[in-house]
Amino acid sequence: MNPESASHLQLVKITGEDAKPFLQGQLTNDINLLENSWQYSAYCNPKGRAMAVFTIWADADVIYLLIESAIAQAVLKRLKMYVLRSKVIIEEINSNISAKFELTVANPLYHQSNAQNTYRLGFGNRELLITPEEAQTPFDLTRWLQADISEGLPRVTEETYEAFIPQMINLDILNGINFKKGCYTGQEIIARMKYLGKLKQRGFVCTKQGDRPRASLIRIGEKVIDNDGKNVGSIINASEDYKYALASLRFDNLSNGLKTESGVDLEVNKEQPYNLGLEN
Repeated sequence: MNPESASHLQLVKITGEDAKPFLQGQLTNDINLLENSWQYSAYCNPKGRAMAVFTIWADADVIYLLIESAIAQAVLKRLKMYVLRSKVIIEEINSNISAKFELTVANPLYHQSNAQNTYRLGFGNRELLITPEEAQTPFDLTRWLQADISEGLPRVTEETYEAFIPQMINLDILNGINFKKGCYTGQEIIARMKYLGKLKQRGFVCTKQGDRPRASLIRIGEKVIDNDGKNVGSIINASEDYKYALASLRFDNLSNGLKTESGVDLEVNKEQPYNLGLEN
């Protein structure tokens, strides 16, 4: 049996002489800064709500995106609607995506030049290996998602499609938004949240409390409420058999007892994986 690839991710290839300016007008990050690294970038609706979070990199004039497979068809269909007369080709391509939980190269993006392109994308102390060849190692999805949660890395899935403005899932802190680039879809709302101080929610790593054995009781997208039954946020990311979840929460109400709608008690971790900038 061949090792399993990361079936939850779809690789997308974007080519054409207008590919970069087209994406520059659609995504939150600066496509012109794709050089020897990968970046996060969100694709938002006009109200600034994220329809997808891409992992994106470039190889010469070719741009690659990784997107959650479950939402790939809907997101790419919408993206293609705006191509119009631009010289842009958007296509899903087959690939094998496997994971290693130790880095083999120091560079966050490594392109292995061979007959068929292979890419290694570094995530902290782990990496994704993207290759057209058979996957070399099994992809442990549960372990990968657990690491995402512990490191405060967001996903946009079917359950959270158009649920969050990018700052609500910390994409600005993760360098997934460039506030100096030109206009893009949803830019006005996203900029207003930054410059007018309208941000009320951030993504927090939370610990599941109690003796319920499975974190699958925490559902992605479900509401988080306080002791008074007030809605204070929702779940960004959760994984089976894991004691942590990533939740987008109002940071003015973190001490009034939190639980999911399904009744799982949560406690916001005192130590977060990065500075959330809430001191001011």
